[in-house]
Amino acid sequence: MRPCCAPCLPKAANVKVTLDVGGHRYTSVKSTLTTGRGANSALVDLLNGPCEEDGSYFLDRDGLQFLFIMNYLRYGPGAFVAPESRTARLTL
Repeated sequence: MRPCCAPCLPKAANVKVTLDVGGHRYTSVKSTLTTGRGANSALVDLLNGPCEEDGSYFLDRDGLQFLFIMNYLRYGPGAFVAPESRTARLTL
């Protein structure tokens, strides 16, 4: 890990950020992860902490399930579609 990537991230809200969630890579803009619905999430702390050598931020969670969280952050609760299986919904 690098000591901290936060100083390397531009202040602009539209800067791209890559998350490595359980081996699945997600790319989004910083503002999607840190403002609005994401403002009080653990993602804010993650992006203020150390990053991996490739500049991504690692989150030790289920990468397939994280797709639902990303869609919620991007499109809001009105467009949220929950996983079909009961087990997947419970783990979300």
